[in-house]
Amino acid sequence: MRAGRGLDGAGGGGENAREEPVSIVAALVLSVAGLVPQGEEPSLEEELAALVERTNRIETLHLVYEAQGEKDGEPETMTLDLVYRAPDFGRVRLENSEGGIEQWFMGTRVYFLCEERWQWAEFSSPPAAFQLLEEHFPRGSDALEPGLVFGLGFEPHEDGGFQFQLNGTLMIHGRDQLFRWHKKLQSGDGVVAEERELSWEEDGARYVVQRETGLLEQVYFQAARGWLRLTLREASVDEPLDPLLLELPEPARAAPESEELARALSWQLPSQRQWAFASVEWQLASGKREWNALARRQWEEVLGIMHRETILKSQAEMIAKLEVSIPDRAERSKGDRGEQDSPERKAWEEKVAQARANLESGLAHAETRYRESVEALGLPGVEPRLELLDVEAEVIAALWDELVREPMLALFDESFAEAAR
Repeated sequence: MRAGRGLDGAGGGGENAREEPVSIVAALVLSVAGLVPQGEEPSLEEELAALVERTNRIETLHLVYEAQGEKDGEPETMTLDLVYRAPDFGRVRLENSEGGIEQWFMGTRVYFLCEERWQWAEFSSPPAAFQLLEEHFPRGSDALEPGLVFGLGFEPHEDGGFQFQLNGTLMIHGRDQLFRWHKKLQSGDGVVAEERELSWEEDGARYVVQRETGLLEQVYFQAARGWLRLTLREASVDEPLDPLLLELPEPARAAPESEELARALSWQLPSQRQWAFASVEWQLASGKREWNALARRQWEEVLGIMHRETILKSQAEMIAKLEVSIPDRAERSKGDRGEQDSPERKAWEEKVAQARANLESGLAHAETRYRESVEALGLPGVEPRLELLDVEAEVIAALWDELVREPMLALFDESFAEAAR
């Protein structure tokens, strides 16, 4: 969910010391007894893994954050309210001087409030590529059931500002963690451990997580035109939720279904690629899986299903037009073909050759447009290795030949061969 028009810039320092609610410590205090031999201190890697596992088992959660910042010298504030009940109920609410934005997740249905207008839609089922991905690159016994994942991020702008985002996503095919920022804890890369907190920097922001609870304590972000500081003010973990927090507003119940929102929630190619690349890259980077001939072949199969469906769908209109226009053009050319070995026949054959070359050029241009449309992954903090991208390029080339180029050129050759008789 985007925070209104966003704050341009972020974070500086600030006080963050405070007394933790007893309920949080009681529910989430990290205990490594039994995880390592008695008398030995756990490694940071073991501590981080235990912390992520403990937070993944949270049943109910209510967090309130206060955001303070400055935009072009003007102070701005906002409040963020996050409610969660495992595995698939959630509410994310943002309020600032311009109004409020809300997301409600109730099973596979999501309600969205923006600009004082409610709408809703259903999440679509996972595509076939995801099922194959799970078979070939299983996440293991530590993977969670389908449910909500909460994410936080900052999108820099060229003018020196940025857009702040706090959102929830229903991972209908399964999830690896409750909080998306815990991906960094799972890898341990760049995480600094202090007495009370864990911190790291990512995409220009500094994240601070409570070492005892795993909850996000603070985030700082700074840009050319301002700054933002997000601070945890209230927290309740695994305690009964106020029924009012779970009651969907009446205007939302009466809202119409939104086709636009349904399209946004469907598994389009960009979101499929993001999940697939992020999942496989994480397994390779963490050492859970080696990049070898078997992994390459299985990755090729996953991409094959993903791009086959997308190519057929995205090129359906062009293919349908060519299937009509090519035979029609060949039929109409019969009047210009002349007799065999005549000057008219030679001129006709030259025109046919040029038309075929033009068709090949047009199909190549369409392939380039398709490749360009899928180049950007949009994965903050994740840089997939070149081997994964190289396989994708090969898969697209092979599928394009099979589904588009070869059938259309074969249709051209057959149509004009018939016209030449």
